[in-house]
Amino acid sequence: MQIETWYFLTSVTVSEELLPCFFLMGLPVPLFFIPLVIFLLGKAKAGSNPATTLEPVKPLKEWAYKPVLIAVAYIILYWTAGYFIAWQSPELRAFYGSPGNALPFWQHTVNSLRNEPGLFPFQALRGLLWALFALPVIYSSKWSRFSTALLVGFFFSIPQNIGHILANPLMPLASIRYSHMIETAISTFIFGVIVGYLLYRKPAQPNSCKFQL
Repeated sequence: MQIETWYFLTSVTVSEELLPCFFLMGLPVPLFFIPLVIFLLGKAKAGSNPATTLEPVKPLKEWAYKPVLIAVAYIILYWTAGYFIAWQSPELRAFYGSPGNALPFWQHTVNSLRNEPGLFPFQALRGLLWALFALPVIYSSKWSRFSTALLVGFFFSIPQNIGHILANPLMPLASIRYSHMIETAISTFIFGVIVGYLLYRKPAQPNSCKFQL
């Protein structure tokens, strides 16, 4: 999540001294809190998860297109939600250095491609990273494809948006935070559902796990 903070806010409200702190402050959760919860819930023992046996891996040609679909889906959702939800806020546009009326969608898109040619490849990479981090959730799920897709959607949309509720000096205006919250909650939820649906592998019988490429 903080990769986008580096990309957008280092020229607005985040100094070079403050930026590393954003990455460091997120480490206690995965390094200490999550392992502690796993231990307390008795899930730390090897073989305690019966869902680790999965259906055979699909042929490689059936998986080759999925990263492309995921990257394209993320760019489309990110850009359309960003423009039609967040970018409609005058305060948000002014915050990011574009005061005044919003340009039409296609003109805004063309200008962004011309002025920031690396933006869409950067967002494609972020989409693939989100999908990569979702794999442990998808592969450990005992639920159906639809339920697992919903789970990934909530996994993507809820944690990164909780911070938008609270006032902070980086986004001082509530209208800016709430615009981003609605934008990213919707877009990342839909994206998570797509990722969960595309990458789902249902649990197989214990003796039927054969891998092929």
